[in-house]
Amino acid sequence: MTITAVLLVIISAFMHAWWNLRSKRSPSVAFFFIAMVSSSIALLPVLIYHYNILFSLPPEVWVLLALSGASLFLYIFGLAGAYRLGDMSLSYPVIRALPVLLVPVYFLFIGKGEQIGWLGLLGMSIIGVSCIIIPMKNFRDLRLKNYANMQSFFALLAAIGTCGYSIIDDETIRVLGQLNQINLGKTGSSTIFWVLQSVITTVWIGMYILFSSKEKESLRRLLQHSGWHPMLTGLILSASYGLILLAMPYASNVSYIVAFRQLSIPIGAILAMIALKEARYVPKLVALASIFLGLMMVCLG
Repeated sequence: MTITAVLLVIISAFMHAWWNLRSKRSPSVAFFFIAMVSSSIALLPVLIYHYNILFSLPPEVWVLLALSGASLFLYIFGLAGAYRLGDMSLSYPVIRALPVLLVPVYFLFIGKGEQIGWLGLLGMSIIGVSCIIIPMKNFRDLRLKNYANMQSFFALLAAIGTCGYSIIDDETIRVLGQLNQINLGKTGSSTIFWVLQSVITTVWIGMYILFSSKEKESLRRLLQHSGWHPMLTGLILSASYGLILLAMPYASNVSYIVAFRQLSIPIGAILAMIALKEARYVPKLVALASIFLGLMMVCLG
């Protein structure tokens, strides 16, 4: 990777960790709704500039976009629940790590992935063991209640949502890139997809809030008392992904970008332990370092 790509990914990793820290302070779907509305409005000029493209998109793309938005909603729903019930320094690494573990296995299972080498298999094993270790207070604290709880359930939902939109996004961008009537290229297709996904996800979240009295009340309180924080979170959320898109042309292999952006895992966990004063017991610290190491091995192996 060039120094430009490295700097862009580092900034993106800090941004990703920051918006998660911000959402941990207000863990609700309503908070993310305001954030996503803000993100969608910020990206609206791109959509207006390319408005003619919308009429050229086949039904297949709109279906994929709807499924991607639903998966991203599931991620947000799980993330809000996990943060509401427990430490960010526990949920964030697991939610970020499991998809990198599961998505390659899915592609391999359906025959679209490359054969996983010994380095990747070793990395996956390290990630799996680390996810077991991270809730422990000490290394002998292997108890069912550490895992069979609602925080783990919501974290798993968020990870499944991430797997879903990662798989669907890959297919959607591939389809967009092959549309002759659009001819945007890979970066242009990714950008248009990024904007449309943001808008459609906002619609999914909005529909959920319409049927949830609890989230309606949360939305009312946030609009009255939270000020600009949810809106800023939405802008940072959007910008963190935009920087990854900008970094891709500066890397000879996109897998380097995928691996290096996992820097957000230790950054996010450390910020949570410092800013939110979350527990810093030894198994958690060991598991965090191991997850980061395992992810690098999976992405580069």
